[in-house]
Formats: sequence, C-alpha cells, structure tokens
Amino acid sequence: MIGFLAAVKSCLRKDNPRSVILMIDMCLVFLSYVISIYVLYNLKGFSNTSFVLKKLILIGLVYFILFLYKSTYKGIVRQTGIRDTVKIFKTTGTAYIILIGLMIMIRAEVEKDSLAGEYLRIPYGVLTMQFCILMLLMVGARVIYRTIFEYLVLPPRKIENILIFGASRP
Repeated sequence: MIGFLAAVKSCLRKDNPRSVILMIDMCLVFLSYVISIYVLYNLKGFSNTSFVLKKLILIGLVYFILFLYKSTYKGIVRQTGIRDTVKIFKTTGTAYIILIGLMIMIRAEVEKDSLAGEYLRIPYGVLTMQFCILMLLMVGARVIYRTIFEYLVLPPRKIENILIFGASRP
C-alpha cells in the first residue's frame, strides 16, 4: 500500500502529458453523451446501442477539434482556477452552438430515413443535456485532480494564530 502511494505521488509531481489530459477530456465527452442518452431515452424504454455509437462520431469530432483549437488540455491541471473554468465553458459552449447549428442545417437538408440522417440527426435535448453534464464533469475532474494533488504531494501547511492590535481603529 505504501509503495502504491509513493508511485501515485511521483506521478503527480510531474506534469501529466497533455495527450493524457486530452484523452481524459474526450472520454468525458463520450461519458456525458452516453449519460444524456440514458437519462432521456431510458424513461421511454429506448436501448439501441448502435444508435448511440452512430451519433457519437459527429459529437466526438466537433469536441476534439475544438479542444485542439482552444487548447483546453494545455493548462496545468493542478493549478486549476477560474480562468480554466471559463476556458472550458467557452470551448464546450462553442461546441454546443456549432452542433445545434449543424443540426438545424442537417434537419433542413438531410432526409430522416437516409443513412446520413441516421448518423447526423441528433436531438436538441440530448445535445443540451450533454453540454450541461460535460461542463460539470470537466470542471469537476480538474478540481478533484487538484484536490488529490494538494492532499498527496504538497506538505501540510503549518497554521499559526496571530493577533493584530489596532486593526479595527480608523
């Protein structure tokens, strides 16, 4: 057990490779899409796995391109702050708007029963729920990583109580 903790500490001391962070972000995209499909369609008794995987290609491609363009994976995760959260929000929001725009164009141009329609037509509710879940997962993953880093790697802070005389006088 002690050897495992030492290995985790040594891995956390190094900056994780950016490709690993990008891969984790893409896994979170897929996970958020599957969760949104499950929540929205499980209530109706829908359980077609090929339906989910067909539509995941377009969503994954859009998010992957935007993650590369906006470089959300390049920040040092253990120093996550408000700036990283805003960057994640802008990136996922842009991807959401692009996907909604694509869905509007696809619904106008592609027939529902065609092969392209099977792959490209994604319900708006699924996209909206996926965006919300993805935001929570991405920010939460970074916060959890930072917390684990601070707990395992950084030495505990020594707290000293002090008293300042005259602090309340004008």
